[in-house]
Amino acid sequence: MSSSATSNEDITSAAVTTKSQASLLLLNDDCLELICRQLNTVEQYIMWKLHSRFQFIVEHLWSTTCLHTVQVEDQQVALLSDSDFMEFMQIISQHTVDLSLHYLRKPRFEQLISLRFPKVTILKCIDPFQLHRNQTLRYGLEALRVLQNCFPNIQELELKGYHVRYCRDIFAIGGGNLKRLELKIL
Repeated sequence: MSSSATSNEDITSAAVTTKSQASLLLLNDDCLELICRQLNTVEQYIMWKLHSRFQFIVEHLWSTTCLHTVQVEDQQVALLSDSDFMEFMQIISQHTVDLSLHYLRKPRFEQLISLRFPKVTILKCIDPFQLHRNQTLRYGLEALRVLQNCFPNIQELELKGYHVRYCRDIFAIGGGNLKRLELKIL
């Protein structure tokens, strides 16, 4: 009986050891990819930073249609440091076709426009500066040049929550490629 008790203790001890050694890295790439698909883009980036194996899986996901549409919300990127935010945006800038910016704070938006998004053809900005009804976002030629440099192939531009005072030159964005402009003013 004592040998069977010892045997049960060994099995229990082995089970505890096995449980404590459980890791995502033990899953195969297909399982990890399925897990990554359930995460938003920022969460995928955080996984990308954890381990080279995750980096490979996330980059594979982002090189497919999975990343063609990206929605960036301030509450998601608030967890990232400035350097991580820039690294994240640089990585997705090479894959993203449709970019939505939701409620980005002005410093993050200013960091963003220092980058170039060559594949973005659709840009949606939803009140990135959290403007109130009495504030105005002015679009002059300088602002248009910045957008044109950042998004050279833009074809659709959607602005929601803005009070736009000057928009007569807005079609100059994208080198004249702008085919659709939607302004939704509060």
